[in-house]
Amino acid sequence: MKIRSSLIILLAVFDLWHLTDAQCPQVCDNQNTSLGQSALQNNTGHAVTGIGIEALRNNSGNNNIATGYQALRNNRAAFGNSAFGSQALAALRSGTGNTAVGYNAMANGTFAGTSTAIGFAALAQSAGDDNAAVGFNALNGNTTGRGNTAIGSLAQAGTTGNSNTAVRYQTMINNSSGINNVALGADAAFYISTGSDNIVIGANAGSKLTTGSNNIDVAAAGVAGDRTPFVSALLRLTRRLTSPGLAGQLCPTV
Repeated sequence: MKIRSSLIILLAVFDLWHLTDAQCPQVCDNQNTSLGQSALQNNTGHAVTGIGIEALRNNSGNNNIATGYQALRNNRAAFGNSAFGSQALAALRSGTGNTAVGYNAMANGTFAGTSTAIGFAALAQSAGDDNAAVGFNALNGNTTGRGNTAIGSLAQAGTTGNSNTAVRYQTMINNSSGINNVALGADAAFYISTGSDNIVIGANAGSKLTTGSNNIDVAAAGVAGDRTPFVSALLRLTRRLTSPGLAGQLCPTV
């Protein structure tokens, strides 16, 4: 019995010897915690947690948490970020307040801030700020766009525009540089590329819109390059009524 116990202890010590490179499992200086090979290997930050192979390996920021293979691996000055998933936020170097959950979520963006990505490869290329993506490949191709919201698989997968909102499967999937668009419904505004200030509601609605602006399509296909006069006038009226110093001016020039 003593021989068996001694053997078990010897094997346990041998296994821990292989984990010393990851400083595992223990709390280190500056309130840091790491678990996994090369996790926090070159860390100079404090109050960080790295769990997984090479998690936060090159970190110099503070108050970050990374769980998963190479999560936040190359972080430099970024702080206050959370990455959960293999290679989540792996390339981030500078940015604050990002949350990435899922394989490759925000994986390739080097500079991004206050963004949230939940899902496989959501916001994978993003270097813009204030974006939110939930779903498989949501906002996947976004590089510099800011203030976008995409909820649904492949929603806004190709956009680089700003301040767009897309909800449901493949909604606004081909938008490249359009801004201030709202699309709700599966495949809504599917082909829109550079159009702006559109509101599209319903499955497949706005399917003919490509470069048009200032349109409202509810359960309608619309027209490529469309700019409906009534809708355009209505949008201008709304903007004038809500502009400072224009209260009471009910008859704007159309």
